[in-house]
Parts: sequence; structure tokens; C-alpha cells
Amino acid sequence: FLYNKTQEIADSPYFNTVTNFTQDLDLLYKDLITNDVFTNLKKYSSVWWEFMRKKYFQVVPFARELYQVGNELLEEIKQLRKIEFVHFLIQRYEEVKAKAEWLAEEFQVVSRLSQMWKVVSKKFMHLAQTALQAEDHYREAKTKFIFDPERGVMELEQKLPMSWHAFNETPKFEEIPEFKYISKIQDLFAGSNTTIWTVYNDICPYVDLEVWLPPFKSTALLIGSRHYMSFDKRFISLDLSDSNRCQYLLAHDYYNRTITLLLESSDLKYGQTSRQITLIIDDNTLAIDVFNISVKINNKATALPAMIGTQTVVFQQSDQLWIQSQRGFLVGCSLRYHICWLELSGWYFGKMAGLLGTMNNEMFDDRITSTNRYNETEEQFLNSWALPGCSSTVTATNHTSNFYSASNELSQLCDSFFHQKLSYLATCFSVVDVTPFYEMCMDLGHNLMPDRGACTAAIAYIQACSLERTPLRVPNNCISCLLMNGSYVPEGSFVPLRNEEVPKAADVVFIIEAKPCNERFVETKSINLLVSGIARELQDLGIDDTLFGVVTFGGSAPFDRAHSVVVGNSVFEMHNGTQPFFDHVKIGNGTNEDIFDAITMASNLVFRPGASKTFVLLPCSRCVASKMKLDFSSIVQLLVENDIKLHILADQELSFQKSRVSRLFYGMDSQMVYTKKDVKELIGDAELRRQIQLPKATLGECIALAMETNGSIFGGHKLRQDRSNTANTKKFIKVFAKRIAASALPNSCQTCECTGHNTGVAYMQCTPCNYPSPFSMEDGNMTDDMFLSVMQPDGEFDYYDFEGGI
Repeated sequence: FLYNKTQEIADSPYFNTVTNFTQDLDLLYKDLITNDVFTNLKKYSSVWWEFMRKKYFQVVPFARELYQVGNELLEEIKQLRKIEFVHFLIQRYEEVKAKAEWLAEEFQVVSRLSQMWKVVSKKFMHLAQTALQAEDHYREAKTKFIFDPERGVMELEQKLPMSWHAFNETPKFEEIPEFKYISKIQDLFAGSNTTIWTVYNDICPYVDLEVWLPPFKSTALLIGSRHYMSFDKRFISLDLSDSNRCQYLLAHDYYNRTITLLLESSDLKYGQTSRQITLIIDDNTLAIDVFNISVKINNKATALPAMIGTQTVVFQQSDQLWIQSQRGFLVGCSLRYHICWLELSGWYFGKMAGLLGTMNNEMFDDRITSTNRYNETEEQFLNSWALPGCSSTVTATNHTSNFYSASNELSQLCDSFFHQKLSYLATCFSVVDVTPFYEMCMDLGHNLMPDRGACTAAIAYIQACSLERTPLRVPNNCISCLLMNGSYVPEGSFVPLRNEEVPKAADVVFIIEAKPCNERFVETKSINLLVSGIARELQDLGIDDTLFGVVTFGGSAPFDRAHSVVVGNSVFEMHNGTQPFFDHVKIGNGTNEDIFDAITMASNLVFRPGASKTFVLLPCSRCVASKMKLDFSSIVQLLVENDIKLHILADQELSFQKSRVSRLFYGMDSQMVYTKKDVKELIGDAELRRQIQLPKATLGECIALAMETNGSIFGGHKLRQDRSNTANTKKFIKVFAKRIAASALPNSCQTCECTGHNTGVAYMQCTPCNYPSPFSMEDGNMTDDMFLSVMQPDGEFDYYDFEGGI
């Protein structure tokens, strides 16, 4: 019976298939073990390709057509061999290849590389293996078989490749080396939180040259007035009462005395008490109150940008305040979420002390008191850094009571930020510990509005992760946009504005190059007359809500780089309040001539939703491409997509061959020329415009920018106000204001999206429903030759060239 069953199984086709398959696997295994890695890659990669080409490609759609296309491309490439130059290169390549193969064969490079690979792999395996793996590897598998019929003894001892402790247990097949290898391969395809970005973020710190060699810079965080992260990543918290009027030393340079940072009390409205940080630099004090949003230098409110001494610049971008010094420190503050950070260069190593620690890359001595002693309690450490005259004591924040007294709304919001796997911040959970920031979230949410306090903790965590080179995005719970009707919309929302829904508002930005050519415009009152004229002309067109802003660049520090002028925490102001903005601009001889960068800076201002956007450029330098960081096409795309109109008030006088035309000429756009005749009503002269070619000598590529954005170019010399041309100046201002107002009407069809910066600042980005692409403005008068004449290289500019005898 057993013989028949055995024969039946052996004759079964399934048994033959399984037998053949196991034999093939055995042969494959022996072949892989016998050959080295390079031989296996070369051999089985070709086998795999042939299998894929014959089996898989047959079921792929259009596989035959693609194969034919590939063959045709190969034939075309082969035809290139007939070209003499290509044939010569291929011939030289074959000769070099033959020489290399001969050298490789002569010196046995392949076999030596194979031997080196074996030696190196064995060395690495030897270093990486555990003691148990070493015992299994070097253990000799001896087999013992005793067969003695005379004594009736038959004994078999077989060494197995895995453990098998009892017959009633399953052998541990997972200990087989080949099984372990397959399991490791399977683990590569198992689910994991690791992504390409996490690997990239892990590699980035080692690529940054700044972290290769000391000294290393360090950063401390100040979150609100209650929580602090030291330079060495240690967290402390202060439970400050309103009656506490003490000053605390946050950081001080005890070696060179270049910087001192204090925490002081500050009075808010309605008798409330807040905290401000005071920076002492070169015997000057800079008080920053992020709650009251004020900046004072030597106890006097100041407009920004400003200088402290000769090496420190204070400026504001959007809601962020920056103090940048050549002495090696940088202070940044988020005015919206009450977060500041102090970044010190590595040359301050071991020279700092205070509540923010010692900055020596050691956490254990961050609790060193002002008497150079280590205290175990946080209260002793905190009170030791109070300045003389302090009569109050401070305690550490009780996070346990905050946890039990938190509302459900706050708890859910903090959990969604710092505990849930689907959090916006989850990418950094393995990099920066979330525990102190979760405690901040509960504490700040308890003392402030829940969403504001939670978002402050979230943005502080984002800042801490950025220090570890792990970028994060602000949670959408922290971004909401305010419309002009007083309602809020969440991030990512699109708000259509049509006809009557479009607000009757306009935002005008003056971009002033702070060089001597604009000194008369600022010192005299002509520019104020221009501002008033623009507001008046817009009112005549039904636009009653007009705000003005100022961006400067090109002067002496701090006006060398492009910055927006901020007066009383206001970037925009009504026409009767712009005088302090212009008075703050100081004229100098700077080296910066990057007009495009100033335009980009102005476009990044937070404009009102639906309001028209107009730029008035007052340049002094030539607008040449060699001085710009960005190219012309990028700036055109930026202005056109954001529906920004650019008007240029040129410094040079636009002179013509006929003096009569020079006296009449005020300015021009892509279709009209404007003269004294347009004082009462803006009509323009199209016939005269067709006879004038675009100037190429003075404004370079900025001319095309104005033309492409429905802007205009006017001669700024007309704005020089003196006794001889006061009446003419007023006429010029009236015509220029009319032309600006004509293109400053809000678009009747806009789509606004609520978006925000990564600092938590939210704004509405409005674009026209059907905005034109660059170089598509309908200008029948501008020929291709006229436009291309503006785009000549920088060294080929000529003086004005006109037709028709003008």
C-alpha cells in the first residue's frame, strides 16, 4: 500500500512541478553563494530584464509601439556615427576603453576588487555581529551516527541550523541565517513613519558647513513672558504676578559687555501689567514690548528702520521685528504671537550668563545662579537673577494645576498639536521633545485666549524645530484672515469679490531710492502735494479709502537694504499722516541699486483684501539687469499676477529736440503722452505717443515694467518746487495724480485666497479673475522693435531717439 501511494505521488504532475521548483531554488541558491556580488548583479540583472521584456511588456498598453519607437531612436543614434566629428569621438572612446580594459586585465582589477569586497564585507559583518551570531557562525556542525547491531545500539546526532528544544515545540525557523536575511528584506517594505523628508532632514545637519567646526552658534527662545528655552535647550517657566515689578537678567556678556538682555515690567491699557525685554547695546537701550507692540530707543518711540550706534540695525518685516548687529547677535520677535529669540554667534561661547543659561553646550550648568552656585530648586535659581531692588519673589509655573483646570477646548487643541500622529508638527516629534511645549500650550491657553495661547506654543515649537533644521508648517487653526467687512475666513478659503462686493479702497506704496537725487522731493513739500493730489483724484472717482506706505532702499544704513518704513506700528497711513514716513527717510550715498529687490519687498507687504495696489517708484540709479538679483520676467510675472500698477517718477529730465515739446511734456504710458493740456481733464495725446520711442538711456528695464503693468513714466524734475516753477509743479502733480488714479480703481472681479506666512501672519492674496500674462497687454502702438529696444544689454543704451522730427 505504501509503495503504491508513494508511486502515485511520484507520478503526480504537481509533485513533479514542486520537485522541479525546489531543484531550481537549490541551484539558484548554490549559484548565488558560489559567485560574488558583482557577478550575480551582472548575470541576474540581464536575466531579469529578459524576463520583464518577454513576459511583462506584452501586457503593457502600447508596449509594441514603444518598443518600435525605442528601436527607431537607436537607429537614429547609429546614424550619428556617420558624422565625421562623432565618428572621431567614438573612435577615440573605443581606443581609451580598450586601453582601460587591457590595464584592468593586466593588473587583475576585477579579481582584486572582488577580493577586497569579500575582505571588507567580512570585516564589517564581524564588527556588526552579536556574540550569539558569532557562536552560530563559527560553530562546527558535526554529525554523529552510531550503528552497532551486535549490541543493539543505533544512535544519530544531527546538528540543526536552528534551535529545537523539545519534540512538542515547533523548531525556531526564524533563527536560520537565510530566513533572517529574508526577514530583513521584508522589513524594508514594512510600514514606517520614515519618509524621504525625514532622511533629508537627518542628512542636512551634516551637509551644513557651519556645524563642522566650532564655534557653533546658539539660540534661546522667549515665549510670552512666562516660558524660556535656554541656549543649551533647557526650559524654565516663571509665574509672574501683576504686582511683581522686578527686573530679571536674561543674558549678559560678562567678557566683552557687548550685549545685555533684561526682562522688565510694562504697563498696558486699563491698568494692566505686562512684560517687555530691554536690550542694552553700546550704552543705548532698546525696549521691545511685544504685547503693546512698541519699540523705544533710549525711552523714545522711534520709527523703523533705525540704527543703534554704528553696527546694529532695527527693522520690521510684516509682523516680525528684527535687531541685527555686526557684533554677532540677532534678535527676532513675532509681534502677533509674542515670541522672541536671541541668536548668538559661536564667539560668545562660555561668555554668557543669566536666566537663558551659559551657552557652553552643557545643560547641567544652566542652573548656575548669579553667585556662581548650583541650586537644585528652580525658585532659587530664578530669584537669584533678579536685579537689586527687587522685593518680590517668583515661582515656577505649576503645570499640574494647569492640566486639571484646562477647558476641553484647550485640551483638545493642545492634543491635536502635540499628541496626535496626524498633527502638522508630527514630523518633528522624534527630533524635539514636545513635553515642555505641551505644558506651554496648557499654561498660555489658560492665561490667554485658548487659540492664541495654543498657537503661540505651536509656533514656538516650529521655531525650535527650525533650529534643528526640520521645517514645519503653521497649523491651519492658527491662520484666519480678516475681511474688510469684519468677518474672518479660515486658511485656504477662496472669497470671490464681484462688482459691488469689491471695496472702494486703494493702497499706494512709494518706493524711494534714498540717494541725493530724491533729497529735494523729501525735504520740500512737493511729495506731500503729490500724496494729497492722489487721494483727492481717487475721491473724485469714488475711492474714499486710500492708504499710503513707504519703502526705501539704496541709502546709507539702515536705508541701504529695502525696508518698509514703520511709524507707530503702522505700515500704511492716510494721506494726512504720511509726513512722518517721509521725514524718517535719510538720504545718503549707498551702493545698493537693486530696484527689483525693492519692488519685491513692496509686493510682500500685507495689503487689504480687494483694494487696488499701486507702486510709485522714485529711482536715482539706472535700472540695469547687472545690478539685480532677480530677472525681468520674474518681476513682470509678480506684478501682473498681483494686479500691481507701477508708475515711475524719473529723476532725469526727458528732453526733446524741440523745446516746445519739452515744455509741454509731463509723462507717458503705453498709449498716450500727457502734457499741460491734461490738467483739467486727463485725455492724452495718442498721435504724439506714436512718434516717440521708449527712452533707453536712463531707466533701462524699468520702462518695460511700467508699460506692461498699465503704469506710466513721468519726469520727476517737474516736482522740484521753487519760486520759478511753483505753478508748473502744481499742474504736473495734478496730471500725474490723475494718471495714477485712472489705473488705481479696484478690479471689479477678483478671487481672494486666505493664506499666511510661516510666522502665523494671515493675509488675503487677491488676483484678477482673468489677469493677462506678461507681455500680453493690448498696446497697438508698441511694436516689437520698440519693446526689444528696451531689452538691449546694459552697455548698449543710447540717448533718446525720436521720429517725426520731434
